[in-house]
Amino acid sequence: MTTEWSSTRLIPRVLVLLPLLLSSVFLLLVFPGVLGNVYYDHVEANFSTSNIKSVDVNGIFLHSINNTFGLGLSTFGFSTGNYYLSIIHLKPQQQVIVWTANRNQPVQRSDLIIFDSSGNLTLQNSLGVGIWSTNTTGGSWLQLQETGNLVVLDKENQTLWQSFDHPSDTLLSGQDFFPGMKLIANKGSSDLSEGSYSMSMQGKDLRLLVEFHPIPQAYWSMAKDAATVVLDTSGSVAYAEIQDSLKSLSLCSKDGSVLSSIPVDNYEDPTLRRATIGHDGTLEILYYSGSTWNSAFSAVKDKCDLPESCGPYGFCSNNGQCSCPPGTDPVNTSDFSKGCIPRLSATRCAAADSHTTVNSSSVSLKLVGNASYYANGFTQARNNTSDLDSCFKACSNDCLCTAFFFQNDTRSCFTWENLGTMKVENNAKHVAYLKVNVGEVTPRGSAPGSSNSSTTIIIIIVIVGITVFLMVGLLVGAWWYHRRRVARAAELAALAAEDEELMEIPGLPTRFTYKELEDATKDFSKKLGAGGFGSVYEGTLADERRIAVKRLESVGQGKKEFWAEVAIIGSIHHVHLVRLLGFCAEGTKRLLVYEFMANGSLDKILFRKDGEAKGDGLVLDWETRMSICLGTAQGLAYLHEDCRERIIHCDIKPENILLDEKFRPKVSDFGLAKLMNPEQNEVFTNLRGTRGYLAPEWLMNYAISDKSDVYSFGMVILELISGRKNFDPNETSEKWYVPIYAYRLMQSRKPSLLADPRLEGFVNEEQLGLLMRIALWCIQDEVTLRPTMKTVVKMIEGMVEVRNPPSSPTMAVRLHGKRYDTSSSKDSLFHSGEMSAVPLSAPR
Repeated sequence: MTTEWSSTRLIPRVLVLLPLLLSSVFLLLVFPGVLGNVYYDHVEANFSTSNIKSVDVNGIFLHSINNTFGLGLSTFGFSTGNYYLSIIHLKPQQQVIVWTANRNQPVQRSDLIIFDSSGNLTLQNSLGVGIWSTNTTGGSWLQLQETGNLVVLDKENQTLWQSFDHPSDTLLSGQDFFPGMKLIANKGSSDLSEGSYSMSMQGKDLRLLVEFHPIPQAYWSMAKDAATVVLDTSGSVAYAEIQDSLKSLSLCSKDGSVLSSIPVDNYEDPTLRRATIGHDGTLEILYYSGSTWNSAFSAVKDKCDLPESCGPYGFCSNNGQCSCPPGTDPVNTSDFSKGCIPRLSATRCAAADSHTTVNSSSVSLKLVGNASYYANGFTQARNNTSDLDSCFKACSNDCLCTAFFFQNDTRSCFTWENLGTMKVENNAKHVAYLKVNVGEVTPRGSAPGSSNSSTTIIIIIVIVGITVFLMVGLLVGAWWYHRRRVARAAELAALAAEDEELMEIPGLPTRFTYKELEDATKDFSKKLGAGGFGSVYEGTLADERRIAVKRLESVGQGKKEFWAEVAIIGSIHHVHLVRLLGFCAEGTKRLLVYEFMANGSLDKILFRKDGEAKGDGLVLDWETRMSICLGTAQGLAYLHEDCRERIIHCDIKPENILLDEKFRPKVSDFGLAKLMNPEQNEVFTNLRGTRGYLAPEWLMNYAISDKSDVYSFGMVILELISGRKNFDPNETSEKWYVPIYAYRLMQSRKPSLLADPRLEGFVNEEQLGLLMRIALWCIQDEVTLRPTMKTVVKMIEGMVEVRNPPSSPTMAVRLHGKRYDTSSSKDSLFHSGEMSAVPLSAPR
């Protein structure tokens, strides 16, 4: 059956709907607000959002009224995975970031943007820690204006805070740039953190600077740019501004009068203009016309005039061709733009103060050719150096000087401590000299590659010096041998006196002789295990007490420092920490004596298969595993927060959790990190078990904290639950990496599948789910998301609610590298590059 629509039936329906449509449009225009997941013009106080809530619009949750600008939390297409709270220009196809709040502190996608009831705008992580804030009170509205300015307004629409007062790398039309403000370039094309290039106002001038230590170097000045038009030299500069009416970048006085300006375009009516300092140091002024941004002005016309276009000490020619000057070597032989390294063995002063006169025989100056330097035009020449010879001497006698440039036409001398890129000159206006080793020296007035007799003289001096040295050495050796025999007795007496003095250190446990421990362990015959700190042997004292003796390797301290550390470790007593009974320090021998733990280390029982090892098929029941988990957490919490001196263990794994005769856990090897040689860090790190226990910050050269122990403990929890190592390279299923497998099971609400199959289902599923959530919180990639050990104890005891963690530990997966080809399964957990390899840093 069909229905025929006649005009007489359609018209009444349209008349009914038309007022509703018109009223909706009217309300949207008069009262801007939310449309879907996007808000327009403003949001009111007591508002919060995150990237996840606006994921369908790439995290952009607030638009200006005409959709010119947007505010959002997003990665903006960067592959780094870092999320930034930024304002972007929405119009072009290639959206442009014009302001960023948290440049140096990127966050995660689950973190919150909160405009609270007090009127303060904050960016918080999932633990409630503030990352960035406007620090305002009394705010009622958060408005994104059509100018690109984000403002916090009170009830009377007065501005309490605005993004225009806190520029990042971009200056927009109508945005005032005051003295004290800086435009700072991004560090890279996909890294929004602050880089080394900046623009600031200095006196009556705008300057571009590169942040070389200890003194920044200028490489562009508005006052010296040929395009600058000077209108008034007597006025005082109050601010800079891109003025649409004058189509220029202008320096203005307090009353708004233009003192000087740079015309930036002749386009009649561009929608918008902006000045942006690029990550390579370029300053461009652009105008938006139609659907594209067009360059109207570039501050540095020649690429060779940029500070690091060819890297430190590099030569730049032909607007970008890089090479290395004589006396230097390329940092990267396949890419000369990375810079060059002078062949120099001594470049810094021995004294800590500034310019110190030295007479060094190991370095001198080498002529590297005719070259200019970008910063010479923006600094004052050195006084009392009106000829090449005096300039040469000034740099030679200044141990901080690494290079000098002499300008022939003006007789000016410029000396520099840190050097960027040099620009090759075809004329002879400038000559450049670099400090290099003596063998590389070119005499003043000679061309590179010429020779003189200095090399021959040096060879003769070296031969004579070696002969004299050998003769003197024989005489000194005979004298020393005689003196050593006489002094030996006095030395032994002094060592005995030192031992008596050191024994007065309070808190020292029992001191054993090496012979006593050698007898107790039957010449170290029964080895219990080995680790990053040394090997452990079983022994029995004369009073029948069983002990475990750890023979330390690569101890770095002297005797007094070693005893002081032993006193600290020996004074720590906790039911879940292995007790130190005594020590031995004789010569280079360092041994620690611990209480004996009858059931050995956790790994030997936890990872034992049925019938393996002792043949008793021992399996830890669920209650024992819960007890081990809680006891270990309590021991670590005590080390982190309740000791007189806070201790970070740095090596938490089942091998360092020992079990007594009743299977009660005790943490061992705490406090030993300080006893290792600094140069032994490579051995120390590599021998702490598989990298599955090391927090990402260990391998990425970030700071280590007690949260690194928390990460390792989270891995131990997962192994307690599953009864297997967290990483199995021989596993072919998705179970090869337990943390990711656990995360998937938690999401699918099937935590019981992770349980050790040897338990045969005899587990408390509620406790299992709790431990799984705690473990996944502990191994979060972001350090601030991990709980403290004291909080972990409360979580296990049920005193703190444990929510589902925000993310899986993707960093650890990347550190393991590609596990297997994911192309064969679209549903694979690691599809589309999740397992892309990340190079590990060198062991520290």
